[in-house]
Amino acid sequence: MCGHMCLIRRLLTLALAFLVPAAAAGNLSNYSVVVGNFSDADPDALQIAGNVSWDVLGLEQNDSGVGVNIYVANDPVGSERSLLGSATATDTSFSVAADTALPSATSYLLFYVASAMEEQEIPTSLEVSDLNGSVESLTFYGEDLNLENLTGNLTFIAPVDEQISHYAAYLATSAFGEGRWQVGSVSGGDRLSVQLDVARASFTHFVVYATSADGIEQSTPVALSLTDVAASFMASDLAFADEDLDVAELGGTVSWTPAQVDFTITEYRLYLAQETGTPRSLLSSAASGSAQVPANTALGVYTHWMVHSANENGEQDTPHTLAVNDTDGSVTSPYFFDLDPDDGDIAGPISWTPPLDLSQVSAYHLYLNDGIAAVKVAELSVGSNSYTLPVSTNASYTEILIYSQSSSSLQSSPVALSLPDLDFSPQSPLFIDQRLDAGELGGVIQWTAPANDSEVVQYNVYLAADATGTGRSFVGSTYPGNHSFTYVDSALQLYSYVLVYTESSMGEQDMPSATGISDTSASVSNVGFVDNDVDALEIAGSVTWTPPSDTSQVTGYRTYLCSGSLCSTRAQLGSHVAVGTNQVSFSTVTIAQSQTHIGVYAKSSLEEQSTPATIVLVDEQISAGNISFSDVDVDAGQVAGNITWDQATLAQVSGYALYLGDAVSKFIKLADLSGVSNTEYDIPLDTETNGSTHLLVCLVSAGVEQSSCDPYLFYDVTESVSDVAFTGQDLDLNELGGIITWSPPAWVVYTQRYLVYLAEDAVGTARSQVETAVPVGTNELQLSANTPRLNFTHFLVYTETSWQEQSTPASLAFQDAVAVAGEPNQANVPGLIECTMLCPLCPLHD
Repeated sequence: MCGHMCLIRRLLTLALAFLVPAAAAGNLSNYSVVVGNFSDADPDALQIAGNVSWDVLGLEQNDSGVGVNIYVANDPVGSERSLLGSATATDTSFSVAADTALPSATSYLLFYVASAMEEQEIPTSLEVSDLNGSVESLTFYGEDLNLENLTGNLTFIAPVDEQISHYAAYLATSAFGEGRWQVGSVSGGDRLSVQLDVARASFTHFVVYATSADGIEQSTPVALSLTDVAASFMASDLAFADEDLDVAELGGTVSWTPAQVDFTITEYRLYLAQETGTPRSLLSSAASGSAQVPANTALGVYTHWMVHSANENGEQDTPHTLAVNDTDGSVTSPYFFDLDPDDGDIAGPISWTPPLDLSQVSAYHLYLNDGIAAVKVAELSVGSNSYTLPVSTNASYTEILIYSQSSSSLQSSPVALSLPDLDFSPQSPLFIDQRLDAGELGGVIQWTAPANDSEVVQYNVYLAADATGTGRSFVGSTYPGNHSFTYVDSALQLYSYVLVYTESSMGEQDMPSATGISDTSASVSNVGFVDNDVDALEIAGSVTWTPPSDTSQVTGYRTYLCSGSLCSTRAQLGSHVAVGTNQVSFSTVTIAQSQTHIGVYAKSSLEEQSTPATIVLVDEQISAGNISFSDVDVDAGQVAGNITWDQATLAQVSGYALYLGDAVSKFIKLADLSGVSNTEYDIPLDTETNGSTHLLVCLVSAGVEQSSCDPYLFYDVTESVSDVAFTGQDLDLNELGGIITWSPPAWVVYTQRYLVYLAEDAVGTARSQVETAVPVGTNELQLSANTPRLNFTHFLVYTETSWQEQSTPASLAFQDAVAVAGEPNQANVPGLIECTMLCPLCPLHD
């Protein structure tokens, strides 16, 4: 720095410069400055000191008003300049004071010729060569690594410059040399050393000052902090990658950069310690920059690595430290769900979440553990976070151990995952054969869902020879939620068991749930049938049977007409009957000649038997024979008399039914006769035929009446008179008298006499017999005169047998009138009188 005398000198120089008379200046462009050499005598960087000389060209003897201004600037044209001082025209040199600051590393001294009024525009420049006497690589090689005693060599590299006379070394209390105390001085050479053996006391720095040949000492020394000295004895760049992937365990290489100043260091001691340094545990002593920490080294209570430099004088108190990074290479969230449906087997994907820090993890090793020994099952690279346990893995392995592997070691404490064995087996399988034929199977196979069926894909059902699946035959599948399977249409073959397997996404069970097969045989026996319809190709009656000994699966029975004993074609007889009913009754059914058998099928809730119990159908065909009948009713359209026939020989005939009809059809039922021996019947008189031509005798069997009866063509006996006539002889009004005549029946068999009546109409209303009966052979009756006419309008003539009077007479209508004799009408019948008066008496005849 410039002292008081320096400052006064500069002020005087400036005053002189501005006091130069203007008249003496002349034209400044005529002057030029020739500068000599300048040698910097200030050993501080960017500070200068020393003498500079020059000559002014063009200066005349009388140019007393001209001087020279000297500046320092950062370029040769003076863009940024600082005035150092001025000289008169007669001065040829200038002394630059010590500690003059340079504006930059490249600086210039500028010289301007100046008068009192002006200054040259373009200066003369001289580039400054700055003397820098600062030492480099200031280092202390001490024997006491804790620097309590400063015994050793302070070394540095000095610039080779003849302007430097010597270097002085001090201990100081600051980097600026405060409280300094010289410990040595050296000169000459570029690599210098000062030997020390002093107590540290309160000093904090080494400082080295350069002194120039002009005796100027540096104002700013080169300093070396004792703290930095201590640091130079310490290792640096401590690094450790924990390759032991277990928590609280360490393993791997601890590395460091050896101390910068390791001349006196004989070893480095590696400790595990708490942050304060106590407690601590020595792990290794190494001469180089690394130490191997064996795997499984317990971390304990320690939190830091500490490396202490050491030599024969002891261990450095202050270590280089690094917080321990305990790598946790364990996987997390392991998961397994058993997808092997067998009890005793496990399978399925095992998954996990990788460690948060994968930097040291190179692989995963998986072991199955049964509590006695572990078996390695897989080694997976990092990035693979799952493994599928194969089907049928023995469930004696109760856990999977997942070890993380580093480049140097395998974890000692794996992550253990329990492997629960889930039994997906269907529970309580049950099969009841509902096909009622021996040797045939069918029915509903049922089971209870497993306790855990979340992973069930489907259930598979088989038939097999044994419970383990020998010779098994697949019959079907169902989906979760459906725990039954309806199975039909199978022959029993060699099957003894129904098997139900669970299938998961990993496959089908090895060992199924099984239930034995009990072949149900529930055929009826002792089928019986008696045809109660005696017509050909017609049957009626009841089919009976003995039920099966085991009816637990029987819900009912059906009866069929069959073609052949196997019922290749069939037609149902009657209706379905429930179990407990052992017969089917039906009325007349027409059959075909091909229908030769009756079959009885038992039925379950599943289906009807395929093989019935059958019997040969016997179609009973008989009819009444030797019918005899003679009509004794003499009216046309009416019959009466005794009909007889032969007794039926069929045991089931219980009676007979009689009809009027034609040869094939029944019109009018005459009678129902009970008893097979009751073979005659008296048809009552006046039985109307209503156009019938035949009498029909029908057999009745168990209430079933024959439809094709035995016909008998009868002759309807008719013995009625005809041509009734009346010749009136009583001429009084309302009185009758005369002769009634008629023609006899064409055939007289039963008639014994004739009866004549007066009636109000042709059917005999209010009839009244006249005279007495007329025996057969006489065909007229004399009606007495004066017979009152009353309301009668007809004469009726009845034939009469020994057992009946005819019900339908021959008739003659008449009129009565007052008669007056007149001329005979020759056109009239002889013997009759034509009435020609008030009312003629007309011939009355039928």
